Formats: sequence, structure tokens, C-alpha cells
Amino acid sequence: MAVIRSLEPGTVIGRYRVVSLLGAGGMGEVYLARDESLDRSVALKILPPDLVKNDERVRRFAQEAKSASSLNHPHIVTIYEIGEAERPSRPGMNRRGIVIDPPPRNTSQTASEPRS
Repeated sequence: MAVIRSLEPGTVIGRYRVVSLLGAGGMGEVYLARDESLDRSVALKILPPDLVKNDERVRRFAQEAKSASSLNHPHIVTIYEIGEAERPSRPGMNRRGIVIDPPPRNTSQTASEPRS
């Protein structure tokens, strides 16, 4: 099954600039991005456009972020933000997303290895 990207590198959403697609699944697409305000790398988990119209999926997406943000463990990502932003290049096209820790730079690192 082919991965369909809904955001291209360089796309700006809020204060985040998309760098590359990291992966996609049933609840969204995950992109490596740059927080332009804080000058740091983050991962953006974006709800695909077709799911933004589904109230139940939006509720589950928000619940996922709230559940993860209540946990503090080295093997669970930190949630920085959840929200909705309009793409300046496409007015009226709002995207819902979760901003989290980016993956480790060494992609061969396993979940059992500590993050530096």
C-alpha cells in the first residue's frame, strides 16, 4: 500500500515547517518538522483531511494526546501541543495535529536504548 502525503517538505502549519514524512497510519501522518519560534526539531502528527470531518476520529485523536501527556516515561513521547492551524498557503484548510518529541537522530536506535 502506497503512502499518500498530504503535506510536502517546506509546508508551514502555524509555527512549524515540515521537513519530511516519517510515517503514516490509520490515525494520521507523522512528519519531522522545525519549530520556527523555538528553533528546534519536533514531530507533527497530523490528522488527514478526510478524518478532520469525522467528529469521532477528532475526539479519539485529542484523547490520544491527552492520555500520552498524562504519562512521564523515557519511552513515551512528550506532548508539546495539540491544536488546529490553518495552512497560510491554503486558507480555509485547517489541520488538527499533535506536536511531540522528534524521533532519535539514529533511526536504528531501539525502544530499549536510552535517548541522549
